Order: sequence, then structure tokens, then C-alpha cells
Amino acid sequence: MRAEDRLLAVTPVCKRWYNACLTCPELWERQEFLLVVDSEGVQRLERFARWLARRAQHVRALHISCMAPGLHDAEEELQRQAWDHLMSMLRNLASTLQRLDLQWAGGVDTLAWVLSLPRLQSLDLDVPSLTVDMSMAPLTTLSRLVIYTTEGGLKFGAGVGAEVFPLSLSLLTLLNVTPLHLPSCVGRLPALHRLFFSECSFEGEDFLQPLLQSTSLQLLEPLKQLQILGLSACKLRALPPSITGLTALRALYSEENRLDTEVPEGPYLRGLELLSVDWRTLLGGGGPRIIAAAPALKRLYICKAFPFLPSAGDTSRQAALLQVARQLNTHPSLRHVDFVLYESDRLSQQVEVTRMMLHLASKCPRLHFDAIRYDRFFATSLETIDNDLAIAEG
Repeated sequence: MRAEDRLLAVTPVCKRWYNACLTCPELWERQEFLLVVDSEGVQRLERFARWLARRAQHVRALHISCMAPGLHDAEEELQRQAWDHLMSMLRNLASTLQRLDLQWAGGVDTLAWVLSLPRLQSLDLDVPSLTVDMSMAPLTTLSRLVIYTTEGGLKFGAGVGAEVFPLSLSLLTLLNVTPLHLPSCVGRLPALHRLFFSECSFEGEDFLQPLLQSTSLQLLEPLKQLQILGLSACKLRALPPSITGLTALRALYSEENRLDTEVPEGPYLRGLELLSVDWRTLLGGGGPRIIAAAPALKRLYICKAFPFLPSAGDTSRQAALLQVARQLNTHPSLRHVDFVLYESDRLSQQVEVTRMMLHLASKCPRLHFDAIRYDRFFATSLETIDNDLAIAEG
């Protein structure tokens, strides 16, 4: 049953149920809509917008998912009509909406419409490309911003100004942005505690050097309050030197990179409680150095364990495995080690990873080992660290 039809299904039962459904605010706080870009889908969205307008004062969260397989000229016109209906809907929700999750099939070339939502606290955008053409600083209640560009395009317009993001922002996530050029204001966000980059391109002749030495990730240096940093699948060969000043860091996601040997020295790892790292890095790269420099580490996530398993005749890797086992088993605070399995791995590969995990567990009797799927990895690990933070703050 469509999301917008669920509540209406019970309204014809009787007048009492009808009034209860229409007057109970809790029933309307979160609304979802799945749009398929065709003539029927656009008409449904228009009806949904009118239907929602009568209950706008109760709506706190809205999730819109737009599907448009194989857009042609006719579908593009329908998508423009759908966008107009969406904008009309958001105008009606301007005084109440606190969370917006928008998955849109076409590029978004302006964020002016976001400024019409002054009470917005959380914004998730999943779009092919995005142009940030206006400062979001007026959104003083916005604390969570997630941007996923399916085609890698994120641009900041020349007229945006110095303060692109609001000072209230505590979580910023950028996914699949290539190349990523961060505005300088990121280093001036006093409330930013969680910063994630995943599948963002930091490579290229005109970008890798600025990233590690002069601009983009150098913006991390002033963020002394940052507690969680994600640098997943960003093709990094080394951790950027700018993270050495992050003395409040409690979680570091570094999996699916090329961290071979370089680990910047500094006190930033002393409070680290959660770490994700590739098996290759753990065997012979910077992983052992990170673990040795993180005496408070409680949970370790090991990713990409295949095809870097030591064979029976590979004495060097067998020795490296024993060294890793000794380091993990004697670590003063480490309690959990989780191996991450990937859907793209064949069953035989997953079996080999599990066998190796059990082999390592037999050499580390102090530790609890588990295998989790990658689709649960981020949610599980974030929930874990968030619970730790809540306990520490509570």
C-alpha cells in the first residue's frame, strides 16, 4: 500500500475513526511518498500535496523518493511539473517541517528553496548533481546535512559568500563527490562533531596535493571538537597531516583506502575508541601504528579481508598474522573485533574470511569476534559510538 494511502484506508470505517485520523497529530508527523515520473505519478504527487496541505501543521518529517528510469524529453517535462508540486508542498510545510529526506532523479541547480524552511533540523539530499548557490547560514536550527551525488557533481556558486553552512551544523556527510573542493567555512563550524567523506575523489593532479598540503583537508585542523571522522573509500595513500590536531577524536573510519606506511604522529589517536581499517593495512601498512598509538581503542572493524589472506606457504604473511594477533590480544582496552563481509564477495570468499576470522579469534581469547555485512556496518558502528558518546555525556 502506498504511504499516502495507509491512514486514509481506515477513515471510511466510521465517523469516530475519521475524526481521530484527521485530528491526531502523531499520525501525520512523518510522511513518505514514492514518485515514479510518469503522468499518473505526477498527478498522484499533486493530489498528495493538496491532501498534505490540510494537515501541514502536524508534519515534522517528509521523505520523498523520485524514480525516473530513462528520462526522455517528455519525462523531463513531467519531472519539472513534479518539482513545482514539491516546491508548493514545501511552502505549505515551511512553519513545521524539521526533517527532509529528498531522493531526486534530476540535478538540483539551486538551494534557494531550502531557505524557506526555517525550522529544518535535518536535510538528506540524494541527487545526481547539486549546485549550492546560496548561503545556508540563515538555517540556524540545521544540525544534520547529508549530500549524496550519484553522478559526483557538487559545486559551490561564486555568490555563495564566506559562510556556506550554518554554524549550528553538527554532522556533515558528503558521499560520492568527485572531485571534492571544500569551502573554507568548514573549518569554522564550532558545533561540528561528526564529519564523513565516503567515495569522494581526493586524487588528481590539481587536487591531491592541495588536499594533503594546503587546502581542503587542511580545513580539519581547526576542528578541535571533532569526535567522529570518516575517510572511507577516498583512495588516500596516507592520513592527512591536518588530523593531528583533532585531540577529541573518538572514531576514525579509514577503510577502503591505500594506507600503506604513513601515520602522522600526534595526540589525536589517544582518545580513539573505534577504528575501521583494511586487512591489507592491518597486516603490513599503517594499521599497527594506529592501533599502537590508540590505547583507548575498544572496537576494531576489519574490512576488505579478501583477497589478502595468508596462504599456508606464505610464511611472511603468516608471521604478519601472528604479529597482528599478539598486538590485538595484548591491547589494553580492545574488546571487539568485527570482520566486514561484502555482498560483492562470492560465497567462497566470505567463507574464507570467516575461517580466517575464527583462526585469529583462536589466538586472541580475550577478544570477542563477529562477522557483519557491509550494509549493516555503518549503521552498527555509528550506533555503537553514539551510545558511547551518550553514556559519556549522560
